[in-house]
Amino acid sequence: MNIYMKPRIHFGWIAGLPLLFILTYLSQSDLIEPQAQESYGNLYVTVIMPDGTKLPGVLCTLYGTSVTTRTTISNERGEIRMLDLPPGPYDIRFEIEGFVTVERKDVVINVGKNTSLEVFMEPVTGTFDIQEPSSASHWDCYR
Repeated sequence: MNIYMKPRIHFGWIAGLPLLFILTYLSQSDLIEPQAQESYGNLYVTVIMPDGTKLPGVLCTLYGTSVTTRTTISNERGEIRMLDLPPGPYDIRFEIEGFVTVERKDVVINVGKNTSLEVFMEPVTGTFDIQEPSSASHWDCYR
């Protein structure tokens, strides 16, 4: 090798830079992989007793024209999640033994939105009649 020869520099890799930038742009745009459009909404509910305590075990039933009836039960924190609901109005019923049943009418679920509700459940109050058996034969078996 002659020490007076000029070193040759290869610029071939520079010619590929514009192509690299174009491919990077297209991979991040909607042209190659379109993003799925949201067509559902979500419902988040917290069930609360009058003293502020969260109420677990509440049966939640959702009725609507655009979905079959859905049911779920509140978790230990009194929370209910119903995800991927078609948009529209819904009627919702909340019930648990020992509490007054609560119904919410026309709760609207919107596309791509989270709908949040707080539901307050009151305990059943009043007097209850305890009736004794009508015949004495029931009590006779213990004599």
